[in-house]
Amino acid sequence: MPMAEPSLSKPPLPQSPPGQIFRVTTAYDRYVAFMRPALILLAIASAGLSFLWPLFVEKDSSFVFNRETMQRGEREVRVLGPIYRGTDESNRLFSIQADEAVQTSPDAPRIALTGLKANMDLGEGRTAFVAAEKGIYDTSTETVEVVGPMHLETSDGYSLEGTGAMLDLKNKIITSDQPVEGVGPLGQMRGDRITLDVNEQKAVLEGAVKMKTIPAKSQPAPREGRAAMPKKEPK
Repeated sequence: MPMAEPSLSKPPLPQSPPGQIFRVTTAYDRYVAFMRPALILLAIASAGLSFLWPLFVEKDSSFVFNRETMQRGEREVRVLGPIYRGTDESNRLFSIQADEAVQTSPDAPRIALTGLKANMDLGEGRTAFVAAEKGIYDTSTETVEVVGPMHLETSDGYSLEGTGAMLDLKNKIITSDQPVEGVGPLGQMRGDRITLDVNEQKAVLEGAVKMKTIPAKSQPAPREGRAAMPKKEPK
């Protein structure tokens, strides 16, 4: 009786359910999935380092960073939410924050800022705050050119509103050739131009100057009445 020959046909492959497609995961796919977030983080770090490179070129700069690790290039650099910190000649801190910063190239000293906020330490517990819609921060001179509306406020009661100004962060001096209005402990002021020494609390107004002083409130005088008669001691 002849014996049946063994079947050489391969077993059928598993069929995918209707509407589903199975894909075989290879080693290359796992490598790509692993490297994708790492490459994104590397790109973000490289952009941030390239943007901050000009801040650390000068040896006397108060910014601390290893500039040898910076990569220079000719591309425009855009950073969201940057913060710059430094010190003035008296070793007092100042900082600049912005919603966005744009630099034409990594080694350009001028940085265009949008939604900027500057904080300055005036010493003896006094501080100053400046806010503006737009400005240009020059890292070589430590100055900020304010473009558009500006608001200045100090912790000891001074407030100033203006349009367009130059902020000297190291010397704490603000100059503007546009009309400004402000208030202080002594009253209100207005002028066509101003030079304000925030550190020394000294303002020089020029042009159509208007001042309105507010006298200090005097202490109420004691009420008049009968003098208290001395009590007689019992004999």
